[in-house]
Amino acid sequence: MTVEEKLKHFIASSVEDARIQSEAVIKEYTEMLQRDLQEFKEQVDEQAKEKLRLEETRVRRGLNHDLSVRLLSVKKELSDKHDELKSALFNEVRELIDAFRKTPDYAALLQEQIRYALSFAKDDVITVYLDPEDSALKPALSKIFDCNIVISEYSFGGGTRTVIEEKDILIDNSFDTRFEELTEDFALNGGSSNE
Repeated sequence: MTVEEKLKHFIASSVEDARIQSEAVIKEYTEMLQRDLQEFKEQVDEQAKEKLRLEETRVRRGLNHDLSVRLLSVKKELSDKHDELKSALFNEVRELIDAFRKTPDYAALLQEQIRYALSFAKDDVITVYLDPEDSALKPALSKIFDCNIVISEYSFGGGTRTVIEEKDILIDNSFDTRFEELTEDFALNGGSSNE
């Protein structure tokens, strides 16, 4: 082989060796870039997922806050409506009581309350108090019952209040007291479950 041929062979061999080495380096570098790209994609995906989770949490909190505010508003509206209906109902009840006090049934009720007080007191002395508006009923009740019937100094809405002094007992059958008890214990229920 001649020097020229040897040189050509050396050059071809060197070029082939360099090509093989460069392919290996390029392949290795490409694989490294692919791994880096994959890691970068995973990292970006994870960051995007985390950002999405944070945004979802923020939106949920905002919705929950808005819902809570609206719920409180609805509860207040419901409470106001409840109070309004309760007030209207008790005003109507008060009017019905006032109308009832003008009937003969009211006088019969007073008699029943006095009878009960007398039976409860047995032989003890009682004092029956009538509302000042019922003063016209006192003479008829005094004829029926053998007890001290007095017109109260202040109004209690009708009914009677009976005192058994010897035992320090008050039998309060006044309409105001019953009305207050009903007002305190009253719960406005509605809907199909309460029909």
